[in-house]
Amino acid sequence: MIGKDSPSDSPKLSKLCRFTVDLEAIRVPALFLRGEDDQIVPIENSAHKAIKLVRDRTLKTYPGLSHGLFARHPELINVDLLAFIRAWARNTGYNRAP
Repeated sequence: MIGKDSPSDSPKLSKLCRFTVDLEAIRVPALFLRGEDDQIVPIENSAHKAIKLVRDRTLKTYPGLSHGLFARHPELINVDLLAFIRAWARNTGYNRAP
């Protein structure tokens, strides 16, 4: 549950989890894959903020999916991940894409 006293609102945790400088330093295309129903790391507090800091970014969200979607739904994630890589390969002229 996310609320005033939840771990994600903790000032101590917030201070430890600031990745602003790291995200702003990314200079390659970045793909953010997020479940819209993530109660552990809510999308509003993570991906929606992170994509504003990365220049060349794509956000793909999955309605109804939560935290751990990579392990629970690889059939969805792998298709989108491969499509992202293939698009990058086409756009850069990299000719080894399957």
